[in-house]
Parts: sequence; structure tokens; C-alpha cells
Amino acid sequence: MRLCFIIFAGTYCFCLPFSVNSQPIAGTTGLLNTPTAEMQPEGTFFMGANYLPNAITPDFFSYNTGNYYFNITFLPFLEVSYKLTLIKVSNNHYNQDRSVMVRGRLFRESRLLPSIVLGVNDIYSTGIENQYFNAGYWVATKSFRLSFLKLQCNAGQQSSLKNPDFASGFFGGISLTPLKNEWIRLMAEYDGKSFNTGLSTTLFNHVKLYGFAYDMKHFTGGIQYFINLNKNKNGI
Repeated sequence: MRLCFIIFAGTYCFCLPFSVNSQPIAGTTGLLNTPTAEMQPEGTFFMGANYLPNAITPDFFSYNTGNYYFNITFLPFLEVSYKLTLIKVSNNHYNQDRSVMVRGRLFRESRLLPSIVLGVNDIYSTGIENQYFNAGYWVATKSFRLSFLKLQCNAGQQSSLKNPDFASGFFGGISLTPLKNEWIRLMAEYDGKSFNTGLSTTLFNHVKLYGFAYDMKHFTGGIQYFINLNKNKNGI
């Protein structure tokens, strides 16, 4: 409890308004294990690593594992990610499954209408049988300001193009962010298979910590570093 207090106190002291709302498991923009139709500012780069319990991975994985990823928003409407997931070959040796994710925004959110994004995960592999995380999706996002809170609502549908045991069908979720304390974000979602709840918090301007309960019982978490390359280039 004391450690949690120290972490959140440090966050309050050192965070900045710039933040990245990412889907950490896939290494793209989103909630916990579902995407959103948010887009990062142009030039945003982030990278991170996750602990993945066996329950959250496709059936091919029969063990706990992890992944790490790199993501950049080239244009205001285009985001590309590169993710590597550890695959156990033997007790002492791991290989890596490599996958590329691409997201494009069709419509920007307006006062009345939501933003809409189309995306593809694990878009390319040297072998079709290796596309463990392959899926295509659309997602819509609408944000609301409720006195001292920002409420974000997301809904969409995804289908696995190559892997039948990947979560498919309808997904949706919400997030709550205090307007005066945007360093913390509370999230809840249904990812097509399970309900998940969690939070993220920002430390030292560019570091994000996040954790959530997958299927309300399996802990998943990770760390992320983010920066806006355009602002850094201009010395802002």
C-alpha cells in the first residue's frame, strides 16, 4: 500500500499533459486488449514490453510469455506498429514471432459523430500458419466531458483472418480520466472473449505503467516509453 502511494505521488509531481493512450498488449492505440479510434499526434513514437499470462494468448501458446513493440504515427491518420512475442522452443531457448500492425483513420471525431478507424494486426508473416495474432477490425470512439471527468466510449468488431482461436466478434469498452489529473486512466472492456479492468499511470513525463485483470483474474501488465519526435525536433 505504501509503495502504491509513493508511485502515485511521484506521478502527480512529474507528469505532463502529453500522454499516449495505447493498447499495450498489441502495441497500438487503444484501451487494454481492445483498440480505439483515437489517433496519436503526428510524430508520436512509443515502445514497451508486457508480461502475458497463458490465458491471454492464442491456443498455440501453452505457457506464460511476453512481448515488446515499437510504434510510430507517421501521419495524423496513419499508425504502424512492430511487435515481437517470445515463443518457447525449449526450456532454455526462445524464438520470436514478429508481427506488423497498421491502423488508418477514416473519420475524425466531431461534436456529434465518433471517430472511426480501420486496422489490421499481424498483417504479414513468412508463413500463414505463423500469424497467431492476425485480425482485421473497425472501431468507433466518442468522448464526453462530464463535469470533472472525461468519458470515452468505444465499440467495434474484429474477425480473425487466419487464426480461429483469436478473439473475434463485437468488442467495446470505456475509460475514465479525471480532467485535473490526466496522469491516471481507469478502463473496462469486453474484448470478444472476456471482461477486463485496469488502469494506467504516467511517470516522469514519458513513462507509462499499466496493469489489468484479464478475464477479471489473470494479471497482465507492462511498461511503455513515449515521446513526440516532432516536438523534440523543434525543441518543445
